[in-house]
Amino acid sequence: MAACCVDSRGQIRCPCRKCRNVVFQVLDKMEDHIYINGFDVSYKSWVFHGEGIQLTSQLSQESGASLPYSDDDLEGDNSDRMEEMLTDVRAGLDGGRKFPSKEAALLKPHPDTTEEQWKELCDLFTSEAFMKRSEQNKKNRSKLTVNHAAGSRSFQRTRACMKNQESGNINPAELYKKNYTNKDEIWTSEGAREIYCDLEGKTYTEIEVYSEILGKKSGYVRGLGRAVKPPPSSTLTTQSSDLQHQLAKARDEIEAMRAAREKDLQEFAKKQAEMEATLRDHREEQRVEQERIRLEQEERMKREQERMRIEHEERIQLEQERMRKEQERLRAEISKELEKKMSSVMEKKMSDMSKRLFSQFGGSKR
Repeated sequence: MAACCVDSRGQIRCPCRKCRNVVFQVLDKMEDHIYINGFDVSYKSWVFHGEGIQLTSQLSQESGASLPYSDDDLEGDNSDRMEEMLTDVRAGLDGGRKFPSKEAALLKPHPDTTEEQWKELCDLFTSEAFMKRSEQNKKNRSKLTVNHAAGSRSFQRTRACMKNQESGNINPAELYKKNYTNKDEIWTSEGAREIYCDLEGKTYTEIEVYSEILGKKSGYVRGLGRAVKPPPSSTLTTQSSDLQHQLAKARDEIEAMRAAREKDLQEFAKKQAEMEATLRDHREEQRVEQERIRLEQEERMKREQERMRIEHEERIQLEQERMRKEQERLRAEISKELEKKMSSVMEKKMSDMSKRLFSQFGGSKR
């Protein structure tokens, strides 16, 4: 049974004579502690180890059913002194004026603990994991829209004190009001007052009230502690007249929304068909226009190519004619130059020959 009460770290309160349900241990170490140190004889109702967790079927049917824990376990001087001790240690080690440091706290152990237990408490509340978790809890509490005014006192303890004063059954709405108003009966927030108004006049059981209004978290009901498991959804009294009225109204709204949705779908289908027809016509027009542009481009390219071919041929002919004329001019110049040179050479040779003949014949006459 105790195995179902371990926390997310796999630990559970150790009920040995040293730990006294204050220090958390893993199951194996808890068994060793009980075997070595003995069981805490003052721990008679196992509210931390599974006793009273399961709800009976009668609780889900009767509006006046009691909670699955005993108020006697929450009453008496021991509970007050334990809460006072834990509050003093945490407040002091978190920077309060009572204990300025861990060392100062160790010098003044609480009268209800041994030195070893006091040291374990101080180590726990000053550990890095606990401080990190404490900071995260502070951030989470700062995000709450509805805050209670019970301080460090648990809701179960407040319920037990109210029962001692009234000596009767506790109305869930009044218990909620006690936790969410200050000593002057002023609400902590407007949201808390609105929730109280929702609770008034209801015939729900206390567990159903807290489960429905405050919600469930990790398998337990907010406001009633981890010892109280939420009832199955089938046990909630959902057949009240106001819920039936809301259900009928919701059904009418759903039907109206469904009819409007069908009409919108039909209009949408009609518009979609029109848009598809328009799109097809537009695509056909685009295809025809593209084909016309393609043919025009091909025709224009053909004409341009023909023009370029003719111009190229004309340029070639002109260039050939120019080269032919240039060749004829060069040929004429070369011929003229050759004639001049040949004439000059011939004249020179004739002159030389005349001189030789003259020298030969003139010398012989002498």
